Parts: sequence; structure tokens; C-alpha cells
Amino acid sequence: MLSQASLDASIGSLVTTIEQTYELVMDNRASSKINATKDVLVEITQVVQECTQFITKYSETKTFCMPPIPVAFMRLIFFVGSWLGKNVRSETTIKVANYNWKLKQLIQELRDRPIPDIHYGIKQIYEDHSLNCLACADRVGLNKAKKCLDGMRIEILNEIVDWLNNTDAATPCIFWLYGQAGKGKSAIVHMIALHAQNLGILGSCFCFSRVRHHEQLHIKLFPTIARDLADCDVRLRPLLVEVMTNNHSLRDTADVVAQWEKLILRPLAQLKGSPTGNVVVVIDALDESGVGRTRATVLRVLAACGRELPANIRILLTS
Repeated sequence: MLSQASLDASIGSLVTTIEQTYELVMDNRASSKINATKDVLVEITQVVQECTQFITKYSETKTFCMPPIPVAFMRLIFFVGSWLGKNVRSETTIKVANYNWKLKQLIQELRDRPIPDIHYGIKQIYEDHSLNCLACADRVGLNKAKKCLDGMRIEILNEIVDWLNNTDAATPCIFWLYGQAGKGKSAIVHMIALHAQNLGILGSCFCFSRVRHHEQLHIKLFPTIARDLADCDVRLRPLLVEVMTNNHSLRDTADVVAQWEKLILRPLAQLKGSPTGNVVVVIDALDESGVGRTRATVLRVLAACGRELPANIRILLTS
């Protein structure tokens, strides 16, 4: 009982830290401050997502005797969703201490970050212009109308969600869903993409279509994913812009290997700190991306990605 009470107290301290984080974020919501601290706010969101997952699972599996959860924390839960996580007693105290430390470090960084001057605004405009120069595809993203009907495909959906949520570094980075046309693969991945979007972990969703073969969408696959990831994590923006500034040909190159290595792998590898939270990339109907030769090149790139991508990236692929 004493051990359980101690654990409950540590969880309560984490909730208090989250509440303090929320209050600080709300105190610094002026547009100038937000623009200057986007990278910190992204990290705060990612850590809170993990905390939400951890506390939710803890409260489901333990006799939790902490006081009512503050309104501020409920608001954060509303914004970042809830995930499920592991719950081993020997790990609980360490995890809570790590989450508290991470949030307090981010709180301090948020407090210390100065309000930007005009040079920051110019830098933002340059980044926007550079990213807009990427040859990206339109009308290839998530379509909510294509998702599964409620109550359908529960078994495979649960299997994929478990894979998405798994934080083990040894987890395969690609989940390949394959089968004959008309078997409902696209409905499943659109359901998963919507689920990931609701949790704030959807990095990109790219859906090929046989009727758009003439557009050579396979050439725009990796630039679109790169841009979407930069929109998802603003820390990637300057890294991606730097790569394109040093090599202007990347903006419209047809070399998918170069796209993958320089627009995706290089910026991701340069992100500072350990990854926090999984990020999902959905690629639907790869078999409709073009002729066999072009598909083979994309597949070769993806087949090698497990050795190169950060451990928190998950690619859901259908064909």
C-alpha cells in the first residue's frame, strides 16, 4: 500500500508539472512569442502526448488514489489525445522522473527564449518561400470519406495501432498491408491515418491513384513527405531549407534516391535530442504509382529505410 501510494504521489506530481506547463504556454500565447518558440512548443506537445498515454494506462491498471485531475490537464488531453503505454512498477518512478525533467527543461527554455526581431520574420519568410519551391503533389492526402465503417476490421486495425504505439527501438519501421484490389486496404489506412491525425502523430499521408499515372506522382512522393514532416515538426524546416539552399536541383529532381537521402534522411538525422513520440507516414496504393521500374526504385529505397530512419518513424504501406 505504501509503495502504491508513493507511485500515485509521483504520478500526481507529473500531473502538476503538466498543469504548470499549460499555464506557462497560455501566458506566452502572443503571436510573436509563439513564432519564436514553435520548436519548443512542438517538443512540449510530444512529451505531453507521451505523458497522457502513460497516465491513462497507469490509471486503467492500478488502484489510483490521486485527487481529481485539474481542468488544465483535461484541456491538454483534449488537444493531444491519449495513447496507451507499458506499465511496469519498476519503470514507473523512472519514467515519471524523466517526464518531469523533460517538461521542466522545456519550461525553462520557453521562459528564456527572447521575442524575435525583424530578422526572425525575414528568416521565416525565406523558409516559407523555399519550402513552397519543392515539387510536391496536391490532392493526395487523407480522405475521411474513405475510412472504414465503424466496427469493421477491428482485428487488423488493433494490430496496426499496437505497432504504431510500440516504442521499442527494435520495432520494424514499415508495416506492409497487401492484398488484391477491392479488399479494403485503402479504407483501413485512411482509418489509421485519421486516428493518427487525431492523436497529432500523422507526419504525412500520400495516396496514389491509377487514374493519375500521367502525373508521375512517384517523383513527388518523397518531396511531399519531406514538406509534410517539416509542417509537423517545425524543427525540420530550417534543416530542409539548408539542404535545398546548398543544392537547388533537389527542388524538382526526378532522382527519388537523392530525394530520400537528402530531403528526408539528412534533416531527420540532424534533429537534436532523442526522438519523443512516434510519427506515422502513410503511403497508400504504391502499386498504382506508375510502371514497374519506377515502383521498384521506390521499393528499394523503402526496403533499406529500417537501417537509416530514426526509431520513432513508422511507415504504413499498402499495395
